[in-house]
Amino acid sequence: MEYNLEIDGNQKLWFISDLHFNHRKLTQLDENKFEIARPFNTIEEMNNTIFSNWQNTVKPEDIVIFAGDLIMNTPMSKIVEEVNKWFFPLNGFKIWLKGNHDGMIIKNLIKRNFSFNDISLHRNYLYFKYKNKDIFIQHYEYQNFDEYSKKLDIEKTLFVHGHTHSNEKVSYIGNRKLHNVCFEARINPVSFEELIKE
Repeated sequence: MEYNLEIDGNQKLWFISDLHFNHRKLTQLDENKFEIARPFNTIEEMNNTIFSNWQNTVKPEDIVIFAGDLIMNTPMSKIVEEVNKWFFPLNGFKIWLKGNHDGMIIKNLIKRNFSFNDISLHRNYLYFKYKNKDIFIQHYEYQNFDEYSKKLDIEKTLFVHGHTHSNEKVSYIGNRKLHNVCFEARINPVSFEELIKE
């Protein structure tokens, strides 16, 4: 399998997924909240915490791979305004790997001539080498979306995913170790160094 991304090993690398800005069902507000709801009483509290946790963790010169699902419950007429408010100003060069809730958002941002300066968009998966380690990341957990990664060497590859909204940081399929970078599991962007120690 060929690499589809190059990252400078001299820059600090972070991972996070499933920010879900504005998503009411992830807070304590909604009686139909998710089973693992976040400990926030308002959407504003959640959004501000996500934003400040990122800013307090990532430096402007760092790289962040955001593995999808940016924002929910936002009218498409306000999508540029909300992305400019919550995502665009976040520190670091952002590599956005499309999640299952991002398709219409990205399509509308492009339609509205959103400037993707300091944001690189990707589909399906990223496979690259960083500090002599192969990394394979996709939005979905591997048991549901494994067609791209099944031929990779388990011993040499760091497998990373989001999507689950689980607070479990590490799981296994057979002897393959999987690192979950959902907000629920990490709260802050997690560094490459932290992941390889798990």
